[in-house]
Amino acid sequence: MGCYATAFDQILPLHRRVAAFGLRVAHGVARRAGIVGGPKVERAIRAVGNRVLAARTVHQRDEEVSAAWPHSEAPMSAPADLVVSVVGSLGPGGAERQLAMYLASSSRRGLARHELVTLQQCAGASAHYLPQVAACGVPVVHRGEHADRAALERICSDTVLHERFRALPLPIRHDVVDLAGEFMRARPRTVHAWMDHANVTAGLAALAVGVPRIVLSFRSLNPSNFPALYRNWMLPWYRLLVADPRVRMVANSHAGAASYAEWLDIDPARIAVVLNGVDPTEYARPDPAAVARVRAEAAPDGAPLVVGMMRLTEEKRPLVFAGTALGVGAVHPRVSFALAGDGPMRDEVRALASPLGARFTMLGARSDAATVLAAADLVLLTSRAEGTPNVLLEAQLLGVPVVATRVGGVGDAVDDGGTGILCAADDPAGLRDAVLRLLGDDALRARLGAAGPAWIARRFSVEAMVDATDALYGG
Repeated sequence: MGCYATAFDQILPLHRRVAAFGLRVAHGVARRAGIVGGPKVERAIRAVGNRVLAARTVHQRDEEVSAAWPHSEAPMSAPADLVVSVVGSLGPGGAERQLAMYLASSSRRGLARHELVTLQQCAGASAHYLPQVAACGVPVVHRGEHADRAALERICSDTVLHERFRALPLPIRHDVVDLAGEFMRARPRTVHAWMDHANVTAGLAALAVGVPRIVLSFRSLNPSNFPALYRNWMLPWYRLLVADPRVRMVANSHAGAASYAEWLDIDPARIAVVLNGVDPTEYARPDPAAVARVRAEAAPDGAPLVVGMMRLTEEKRPLVFAGTALGVGAVHPRVSFALAGDGPMRDEVRALASPLGARFTMLGARSDAATVLAAADLVLLTSRAEGTPNVLLEAQLLGVPVVATRVGGVGDAVDDGGTGILCAADDPAGLRDAVLRLLGDDALRARLGAAGPAWIARRFSVEAMVDATDALYGG
């Protein structure tokens, strides 16, 4: 909780302070339980904590939300070119990577002045892309870390803001209040939020203080597809946001845009589609010696190598990856599999793949993604839901053919039959057969791999991504 939320809490009635404190305790216990007892324990304790607080944080209907948050704030005067981006952290995720790439390119071309506000402290893994952002001269601010006197005074005295903040669900109130303070300090012409939690909190904060333009960025399918992340306050507050004429929306895949449009019950044409950018200069063919070291680690006898690279979480379905490895291994026992990434399902994956012994290597989190991908004979992605998976773009750019489930933005990312093979999400046998087909046909594998770099350069240029994103800020 930052300085603006702390100041706001001091003017709340006692029972509201107690409820807010209880929620923080419940979520803190849930986080620790996630470390000690795994994701199921974390979700259970989080649910209990939210139910305990239900007496003070009743989920409101859409019309009640609208009544509590009228669209009455006149746009504040703001510099024409200042864009404040908001994201959870600068950790090693696909959305964070696109944001860092956009900021670097936009700043280099002088398209706008930028500032970045994070909801989490940028430290450790959460600072993965901080050097890249800092190198292009974009200030990075943790929400509510330092107080602006004028913003703090308004937070404490503006009765209209008080009513709006009190109507918010407790899990997002502190973020909204702190972001409102940051926007009053910076006075941006545009606020651009990235991913669902930032979309809702930054969008509401920007509405509350009168930011003239608000952009909400959808990076996958709508959040109801991710039960571990979904919260029941998301839909009504999202609907309030998208009803305001200051709000524009953008998705990074056509499937993602359609998913959000259906969920929000809006015209799909309202959601722009801007495909991810890929910078080929970041993916020059890695050093052959480094590639050889990865192959020596994962396929020491020169066997064909299938690589996966993913968070080990439910939506990525790493157990399907391991199951595919078992199915392929039963037919083609010399094939090796390597899985790069980490997450709460690590032990389950290891246990399922144990019959493969040394043929299945868990590489853990890696900083040499390009080298690992370049070591592969093919790359396998088994997700049940995706935005635009960068791992597939990067593999194709490196000339490695891919096999993936046809979900979310994967259809935008892969030329099915031209640079890889796509399978139905509910067809594990199809994934197995596609892997076996590519491993058994050297000419086909070479043809698909050779087509990848040109496909990526043509469809996913950084310049096109930056230009289309910048266009959202105009008008």
